[in-house]
Amino acid sequence: MSMRACCWSLLLLLVAAPTTGAEPSPIEYWEVLTLQGNRIGYNHAVERVVTMDGTPRIVTETFGKMQLKRAGQEMQIQFQMHFEESTNGELLRFQSVQSNPPDSKVETIGERTGTELRVTVIAGGQRTEQVVPQADQLKLPTYVDRLIKSQVIPVGETREFQVYDPQASQVATITLSSLTEQSTGVWGGKERKLGRLEMVHSALPGITTTVFVDPKTREIVKTVSPLIGMETYRVSKAEAIKEIEPFDQLTASLIPLRTKENLVSARSATYVVRVDGPLDEKLFPSGPTQRVEHRPDGSLLVTVKRLQDDEAEKSATGAKPPGEEFLAATRFLECNAPLIQELSLLGRGDATTPRAQAVALEKFVRQRIQNRNLSTAMATALEVAQSRAGDCTEHAVLLAALLRAAKIPARVAVGLVHAPSEQAFIGHMWSEAWIDGMWVPLDGTRARGGTTCEYIKLTDSALSGEGAIPGTEFLSLVSVQGRLTITLEAVTR
Repeated sequence: MSMRACCWSLLLLLVAAPTTGAEPSPIEYWEVLTLQGNRIGYNHAVERVVTMDGTPRIVTETFGKMQLKRAGQEMQIQFQMHFEESTNGELLRFQSVQSNPPDSKVETIGERTGTELRVTVIAGGQRTEQVVPQADQLKLPTYVDRLIKSQVIPVGETREFQVYDPQASQVATITLSSLTEQSTGVWGGKERKLGRLEMVHSALPGITTTVFVDPKTREIVKTVSPLIGMETYRVSKAEAIKEIEPFDQLTASLIPLRTKENLVSARSATYVVRVDGPLDEKLFPSGPTQRVEHRPDGSLLVTVKRLQDDEAEKSATGAKPPGEEFLAATRFLECNAPLIQELSLLGRGDATTPRAQAVALEKFVRQRIQNRNLSTAMATALEVAQSRAGDCTEHAVLLAALLRAAKIPARVAVGLVHAPSEQAFIGHMWSEAWIDGMWVPLDGTRARGGTTCEYIKLTDSALSGEGAIPGTEFLSLVSVQGRLTITLEAVTR
């Protein structure tokens, strides 16, 4: 599973160089990106003031590149941005292109007319459109840098404003809180005493980014997002574009669990899960295949069971019938697309009951995706149907879309799966279908007629977002990476 660029929205908040008024000289900067202490890419931004129809506007062009490895396979994500603002920071228009070669590309275009912002998202040959009202009150993410440059926010005070985030395709609230100065390491290993602000983005709950600022020039020197292990540093061009050896993010995120037990054939397995640091109480939910007990010592006792074909057990938390969002077509689940409809019908074959259709589609997805690789971060269902390539995220979104096309409510689940070859748990995504009054887990990567005791679930999502990134679906996994230990307590056969 990919860690995905949930971090991109945070990065894009800081991609505009500062300016004062209608400064005619272009301003340019470069940044190095690091993840968990490993160099993974760079940002480049150029800002200039351009006169259009006799009116000056601020134009910012950005380019960024991120490279990782997953189990030895390289993954690359690139983004290009064009932002246009009035000189007082009002949103005028933007264009964003995010690509993850070879199979995924998302283009987002927005233009404000009067008080309305019209946004078009193009991905997998599909176009979705939305109209955002009161857009004359909105900023673009590039406004953050100029605000920090132009205003000294007294310690203890906050500034709050709304932006339209092209990556998430939604309006978000940005909150900046001023803190006392602090010594911190900068690029090159030196320590500097810098101004400090905390930044919160409402579309990314739980993530607080610390922004370190030169107290004299007010320029951003460094940003730190501890939850996702992301840091950025302002550097020279020569330093930013140096070749890197991408680190293997999948290998680095393994959670060791050595066992000779056959977890596939087990009826149930009980794990002791320990988390170093705080834990969101919404994570590790109970349900028909997972029971979670919070113990006095702070650990979790997680019992996972293999769902039998003839079971109709309700969720331990009292599952409610799903809403319409679990049948709707979305940016990542284009269930109304002709190809998805055609494949759903083909995959169901002669199956008549929802359970039989779901299992048939699970097997069909495994057969459909012939090029199993880890180079794609997260494609849409239609992109997967066309490319027939990807890893667990691609299997999960394609299966969820095919289920919805069959009028079976579906969602994706994010969590961990035990890989016997690694003797460890790794991040994973699978699908869930609402059948017989409960959410039934299905995994198109393995197609076993459901999941086994190898799976530990963290959260689930309808994938309702319309942005270039999937939203907060991966934050649960990212938030516990490097902080989990798992031991096997018992196995029942």
